[in-house]
Amino acid sequence: MKNKRLLFHPEVTTGAYQSHLFRIEIIKLWEQNLPSRIVHNFIFQSHVILLMIGVISMGKITI
Repeated sequence: MKNKRLLFHPEVTTGAYQSHLFRIEIIKLWEQNLPSRIVHNFIFQSHVILLMIGVISMGKITI
């Protein structure tokens, strides 16, 4: 039932959920001991892009 409820949760269709999935990928990269500057730049750039996509797709800011 918990998974079924998640499907209809507003965050699933917004950039917030996408950025959450992206943070999981970032953690995987971090565990591979990449230089932190590269990882930080990657987090910042990708988060800005995902936020813009979320705003455009929803027509409103979802933070």
